[in-house]
Amino acid sequence: LEGTTLSVTIPTKQFVETGSKVDPMGLVMVGKVESNAIAFKNVVSLAKVTVDKDNIESVTITANGGEKISGVATTGADGVATCTGAANVTLMAEEGNLAKGDYLIALAPAVAAKGIFVQSNTEDGGRIFKNSDKSATFARSHTLPLGTITNGDEIPGEIKTAAQLKQMMASHDISIAARTVRQGVMMENAPSMKPYSETRSGEDKY
Repeated sequence: LEGTTLSVTIPTKQFVETGSKVDPMGLVMVGKVESNAIAFKNVVSLAKVTVDKDNIESVTITANGGEKISGVATTGADGVATCTGAANVTLMAEEGNLAKGDYLIALAPAVAAKGIFVQSNTEDGGRIFKNSDKSATFARSHTLPLGTITNGDEIPGEIKTAAQLKQMMASHDISIAARTVRQGVMMENAPSMKPYSETRSGEDKY
């Protein structure tokens, strides 16, 4: 804490326990004492993803334009944060693979002007890609639904067919620096942001 500015950390790697849908360490809030009560404000935005396969080890969201969405951030009592950390955030299970279902990934509020890149890693070393070059807004105290993130182009961990080899060679053109993707599904008609909290008596509620 320096003056009225607070340094917080939005985990770049987030872990969910069995039966849980979000890493509680990612749900960063700040509070201000007012009239002998503490008014809390959410700091983060949430991305909602749906996993529909049993073999997904992790899901990573990356801002194509390099916007910072996790790591160290500074904020005031209003919860508005400035992040200087990483351009990506990863969700994984504490043990084993992610169970089928919906998950929430905490991110620093940001506008990903060049869109986002989503990669799901499978237990056999495969990868599933989804990419959008449309601007994506992660607003504080709101949730952005990303849909079923495993509905993308899959690169298997073991190449057995000519088609898989061709797909792997094409995916090799992915530029990690620029996040230019030739393989993957464009996330058209992305859903709009929805509030994930209600303000009541000066408090933000998850």
